[in-house]
Amino acid sequence: MTRRLRPLRAIAGACAIACALFAATTAIAQSNEEEGLDARRARVHTKSAVEHVINVPGLVLQIPFRALGLTLKYSMIGVDKTRLPERVKAIFREPLSPVVSYGSRPGFAGGLRLKLRDVGADDSDLTAHGTYSTNSHQDYYLRYRARDIAGRFYMSARAGYNVNTNEDFYLTNAADTGARSNFEHELIEARFAGGGQLTDRIGAELRVEASDHAFADGDGLYESTVDVVGEAGAPGIGGVTLAGVGAAVTYDSRDNDYYASRGVRVALSAMTFAELSSEQAAGEEFTFTRYGLDASTYVTLGRPGRILAARLAAEMTTDAGDRKTPFFALSDLGGAEDLRSYDTGRFRDKDSILLNVEYRYPIWEAVLGLKAGADAVLFADIGRVFPDLFTDTFKDYNVVYGFGLRARMTDGFVGRAEMAFGDEETRIIFQFDPIF
Repeated sequence: MTRRLRPLRAIAGACAIACALFAATTAIAQSNEEEGLDARRARVHTKSAVEHVINVPGLVLQIPFRALGLTLKYSMIGVDKTRLPERVKAIFREPLSPVVSYGSRPGFAGGLRLKLRDVGADDSDLTAHGTYSTNSHQDYYLRYRARDIAGRFYMSARAGYNVNTNEDFYLTNAADTGARSNFEHELIEARFAGGGQLTDRIGAELRVEASDHAFADGDGLYESTVDVVGEAGAPGIGGVTLAGVGAAVTYDSRDNDYYASRGVRVALSAMTFAELSSEQAAGEEFTFTRYGLDASTYVTLGRPGRILAARLAAEMTTDAGDRKTPFFALSDLGGAEDLRSYDTGRFRDKDSILLNVEYRYPIWEAVLGLKAGADAVLFADIGRVFPDLFTDTFKDYNVVYGFGLRARMTDGFVGRAEMAFGDEETRIIFQFDPIF
């Protein structure tokens, strides 16, 4: 009898967390609305001399690359978001562990993570995480996940507070980098998701979320988006609170989640968002629906380990009547996860198409049964954003190509190092996250 009730307690606990998170999001959104944009801009953080000194090692690290005309991008923040191997995860299994990381944008970050396992249901965890960086980036969240409810269902509830002090904006679909500006993005969000496997290969998920977005001047490296773009070119820059509901369906026939050599994964999603409140001018309201497709396939060429992997991703956003989509919710391309030689968020518009192709060739296999190894990778990224996906669909694509190394294990991904070439920059990338 006790085991039958545990899933119910997990559901009740997750729902209680989600309700508390939604209430907190609404309260903070109201506080932001009353505070106003000018007041938020007045408290933008300016780095101290100590913080500048702490960031010196990162600046020194980039000197040889800049001398060669290269841009170095690296990220070590968010280790718990990656699909780490079980042997590596064991390092982080203590209930309380420190988090120390370094990234090209946030700088040095430090904090703590508390993880409690089997809370309310088998194969579940409750995680509290907090980090603060020398560039004033902040990331705090509380998350509950139950992966085995009645043997078939799962759920997660998450609340987070995040501040990114230097996000970039290039105007919608800007053709040149001279349109670059930046801004500080303060995000408070609450999310709830639940689903399960309909068959061995088909899964479905329902999603509910609420988020409050506030904006201020960035870190001063470029002109402020708030000043040079304003509400006309960046709808929602005054601040907006959104609520969304949607669903996703996934088909997955891959032979391995982390090191697939054959099979297909296709995910279809739809999410509708409506404005709860905003600081926009009268008549500016936000209601929109985002549709997504993410499909990947893996084929073994000749010998085992020689894999041709391809991914096709597309997004389409539709407005409700005369309402709009806020600029931060537009489809965007650029960064280490899609068009690898371009800045994060380099291209934005309502719709997008992306094709990633990789040829992975094993160059090292570990001994002693560790099931680890490394692959050499050749890749090409092709993509663009559109005001309308069905107009000029086959013109003016942005192309990136390059090579790299991937460290992996059969039960997880370890990391990747890549060099990406494109029209605007050549980048060196170090990431713990796989691109697909």
